Amino acid sequence: MSKYIDQATLELALSPATFDLIFLDDPTSGSINQAAVNLVLDRAEGTVDSFLVGERDLGTLNPYDRLLRSAALEFALCFSYERKPEAERTLGDYPRGGGRFARAKAQMERIQAAIQELPDQPANAPANVGAIIRCDGPRTIVTSPDGTENGAGY
Repeated sequence: MSKYIDQATLELALSPATFDLIFLDDPTSGSINQAAVNLVLDRAEGTVDSFLVGERDLGTLNPYDRLLRSAALEFALCFSYERKPEAERTLGDYPRGGGRFARAKAQMERIQAAIQELPDQPANAPANVGAIIRCDGPRTIVTSPDGTENGAGY
């Protein structure tokens, strides 16, 4: 069972002909390699989750969040093309996966850094988001980063 995307979503994004070209190991039987499809989906979802570990409670995460599904799909497309590089060359515009991977990775890094918020999640903030901490107390030994002195020269 997929967490963010399923086989139908991947097939729709690739197109049925491309999906068959990548995952149909024996054209005479007409059956796709289900283990390969599951592996691609698992790798994509694991990559998405790896950016969220330590930042969000994965147990309470809404798996239908549009940004998580989008990133998982981008990663799955990249991993699909890795499965059969000759298919990617046949389709032209080689390499198709490079830009997609960079875009999905950048999106997940923005989410991880709390620069970009997940729109379909509960209102609780991730662990890396908090208030600004400011120290206005007396400083000793070192000068402050803005160049002001700590005191009367001791």
